[in-house]
Amino acid sequence: MSPVTGEWPSVVRRLQLPGLTCYAILLMEAQRPIGLQLYCNSAGSIERGLLHCLGRTVTEALRHGVPLADIISDWRRVCFDPAGITGDATIRSASSITDYLAQWLEGKLSELQEAA
Repeated sequence: MSPVTGEWPSVVRRLQLPGLTCYAILLMEAQRPIGLQLYCNSAGSIERGLLHCLGRTVTEALRHGVPLADIISDWRRVCFDPAGITGDATIRSASSITDYLAQWLEGKLSELQEAA
């Protein structure tokens, strides 16, 4: 299957952990998440490449019917560096970048369910 292309409504979030700044873009269609793009300028090429692949994998999973809630539950409380204080008022700390993403996506999913 080809990647998600074109213009889509999206939600962008800046994610900061000690020594790492990334951007997550959640692509939406009809109030439903259809893709995730991850960008990280402050990391090395390995980290950037892995985050890009992670976003593509989530996009494919969503396209094949995997519920976002299942992805979130797999990512919550996964521990690896960088971790710690985020400087974010709504997500105070994270045990890894995937935990940070999961907490953010969990909040977005909750908002979407309340709006429905």
